[in-house]
Amino acid sequence: MKKILIMFLLSFPLLIFAIVTFSSTVIGYYIPLAVSSVSFDLNKENENISSLNYRNINISKLEEDVEIKFTIEPGNARNLGFDLYDEDGFKYLEYSGSGSPVIYNDEVNIIEVGLYDNKDFINGGIITFKIRSKQYGFVQLNVITKDGKHSDLCDIYIADESIPKDEIQGVVFDFTKVHSNYKFGSSNEIELGFTYFPKTVLSDDEKLKESLKQNASNIDFGLKNGLIKDVTIDESVDGRGKLIIQINEKAEISTRGLIKNSSYSFNVFEGYNIHNENELKRYENITGNLYILRNIYLSNQIVFRNGVKLYGNNLQINHSNLALYEKDDEGKLPKIGAYAIEFNGNNSGLYDTHIIGRLDENFQPYENIINVGMIARSSKDRKMEMKNNIIENGRFNVSIKGFSDTNKRGIESATVFEIDNNQLIGSFLAALEVEANKIEFYDDYTVVANISKLKISYTAIGIVLQNAYGGDGLGQINLNEKDGVQAITSDSWRNLDDATGALSSNNFGYILKELKSDEFKDVQYREGRDYYVNPVIMIRGGRPNYNTVNFNCKDSTEQLIRKIRRPNLVEAMHPSIGGSSPFIIYLLDKDYYPKGDTK
Repeated sequence: MKKILIMFLLSFPLLIFAIVTFSSTVIGYYIPLAVSSVSFDLNKENENISSLNYRNINISKLEEDVEIKFTIEPGNARNLGFDLYDEDGFKYLEYSGSGSPVIYNDEVNIIEVGLYDNKDFINGGIITFKIRSKQYGFVQLNVITKDGKHSDLCDIYIADESIPKDEIQGVVFDFTKVHSNYKFGSSNEIELGFTYFPKTVLSDDEKLKESLKQNASNIDFGLKNGLIKDVTIDESVDGRGKLIIQINEKAEISTRGLIKNSSYSFNVFEGYNIHNENELKRYENITGNLYILRNIYLSNQIVFRNGVKLYGNNLQINHSNLALYEKDDEGKLPKIGAYAIEFNGNNSGLYDTHIIGRLDENFQPYENIINVGMIARSSKDRKMEMKNNIIENGRFNVSIKGFSDTNKRGIESATVFEIDNNQLIGSFLAALEVEANKIEFYDDYTVVANISKLKISYTAIGIVLQNAYGGDGLGQINLNEKDGVQAITSDSWRNLDDATGALSSNNFGYILKELKSDEFKDVQYREGRDYYVNPVIMIRGGRPNYNTVNFNCKDSTEQLIRKIRRPNLVEAMHPSIGGSSPFIIYLLDKDYYPKGDTK
């Protein structure tokens, strides 16, 4: 049994539910799988069938019905919902992940979307629908999953025989009205891909095909408030090209002289654009803003040392491929408590980013890697913030650690963390760790966390407040209602009996018995023989811990019940506990269990 498990079991009896994450071989639940991809190319599943690529659809006449398919993987993902748009931002199809889809059509569009009466709309992650050609022209369909914002494109061309086959009729930029809220930087170049239509000549005439590509290379692009540095046409992929541009405030790219012209307006700020992991590493030591323009898959840990503000544009940073997830020759994971992504420096920030780690073979987060660390390293680090992020699958989803300013006293000496509108999913120990580092003066604070609109799922504990290595630093969290939304929402109801086997084998059965007593009946939801609890906040005891929680929100005050327990003599002598100071834990009132009336 791992030492960290024993520490938490002894710390407070209500923590026995945490064993379901510490020993994944005895758990009775798993973390639902996130969506990993979406694709119009079904050949990935069956390479022997060449007719399953729906990325390029050519139609020769009007009022023709054509079947379209795409697949969301894995097929048993927690939410198979999606939206289907065209390049002008028109939504054709919306599916919430359950129930029936909603279809939208408009007579001005060149296609009409519909469903089959005799075919399943969704089957194991494969979505099937049909389109009907209504007018000549082209449209690019963009499917975007609700979970993870994964996307893929389907290009549809309805040929007008009156137009020369080698004439470029229009262009669709990779950034369309669907991406109207994206943020871009002015300090480096942007790679802007585009698709031109028709993408190829549907004949064996090689001269016509070459003429089409030559005409594509002569497309007239205009860039307001910026500079076009290069234009290339892809020789290996039909219909694709790329622009290299530098943009300034109020930049706008457009085409001119085509049957259907396109444009895109950029939201431009100071900072650097990030297309891949190499660029992310290149700028990790700057002081300033970074803007992610594509999903990024990390192969190495990254540390932003000088106050970086990272804007994710709702894209994903996936660190599932880190070498730290691989066990050594002795079967042990390396670097317990390592950060996948770490922020140091005053005014550091993380915004609009989806960060995801790996799950093990039992669909549990790994023990060793913390998704994000917001870590103050000096007295100059006075403020850090996190807003509008989704962070999932880590030892802690987020760990924050302050640093006391010795030039100030009391609460004014703390590093302030603004944590607003974040969703934390799937943690090995706790969704959010708040750690107060050691200080020079007994009444100095090291961390103040202002928390609002925090959503927590699939975690042993919601928030843990503790002192670093038994230090005496002070920490405070303020739970603030914002926009009519309570500070914390947690659906992490844990079945205590999931841990029975492991507790009994380690002589900790008394903990389970104590928790099931009437002393804790106001936080137990009982369903037959099952006992469920939802621990939202814990102030870790053992050693003295003077961290505090301020409830500036009516809902949280009414919903959370405060429990206290002092370690017994044996527990107080344990090296991981090291004292008799009480543990304080706030649990959700049993009346808020989502399945109905309490028993």
